Amino acid sequence: MPWFPDFVSAVELSGGQARDTGQADPVKRYLTARKWHSASGRPWPGEVAVDDPRAGEIRGHLQLRQFVSRNLCCLADRQARTEEVAHTNVGGRAAVDLLGPAQRWRIAMEYLVTMTTHVPDGTPQRAVDDVRAREAAHSRDLATEGHLLRLWRPPLQPGEWRALGLFAADDADQLQQTLASMPLKIWRTDQVTPLTPHPNDPGPSTRPGLAGAEFLITFTITIPDGTPGQAVEGAEAREAARAHELAGQGHLERLWILPGQGRALGVYRARDSAEMEAIVKSLPLDPWTTTELTPLTPHPSDPATST
Repeated sequence: MPWFPDFVSAVELSGGQARDTGQADPVKRYLTARKWHSASGRPWPGEVAVDDPRAGEIRGHLQLRQFVSRNLCCLADRQARTEEVAHTNVGGRAAVDLLGPAQRWRIAMEYLVTMTTHVPDGTPQRAVDDVRAREAAHSRDLATEGHLLRLWRPPLQPGEWRALGLFAADDADQLQQTLASMPLKIWRTDQVTPLTPHPNDPGPSTRPGLAGAEFLITFTITIPDGTPGQAVEGAEAREAARAHELAGQGHLERLWILPGQGRALGVYRARDSAEMEAIVKSLPLDPWTTTELTPLTPHPSDPATST
């Protein structure tokens, strides 16, 4: 199950039991006060938390609102519903357990894999060429099967052999099986970063991209202490609108949440580094953000460009 499913149904369930027992409904009151996607900025005196088997514990109004947004998108995309397992409302605390049938939740996760190859000294060039040829053929197979989504080359030092791959798998075990099946794995070490869908992610696209280069950008957002909640929510709303605009222009290709607080990863496209830096500066959250920009070059086996 990708996230805590169908939060709206959970609200109705807990609210129904609250009415039956004559209690106030804390969850419904919270939703009403926050309106989730509004920037009302009105404070909420209580604490709301979600314990999700995959995402862990989510606390805080901002994190919870983003979490619910991702759930609603996920459910809408798959026309999925859930069934109630149990619910309770005791002492002003509401809890609802919901279950989504496993066969309806076979959703691939995405991973960024940094693949670094070190060929042992003395290896015949013929052997290297053979492994590379088999690697290219197997990469095409993985792309056809939907496991390999993208493949790039980051900036390299002389003699360095490294690639960045975007993979899809049901879970970490399947990803490891996929990586182990690649011929270059005999000489390669892999660094895996799990990726979580970002609310502003435009999603995979089959449309041709803009002319120009691709960039991988890591964002780390640090909101200064004392910043009013209304200011934060307003900036986030403008950020979402700007992301939608950039996606429509072909500049924003993908966007994910990275492990760690306030971190995100995006794939962008621009004519050159100067235009890319200008796009980053145009983001409403940029004053609170540090960025790491990595230019990408095409890999011969990239599924998006190979024929």
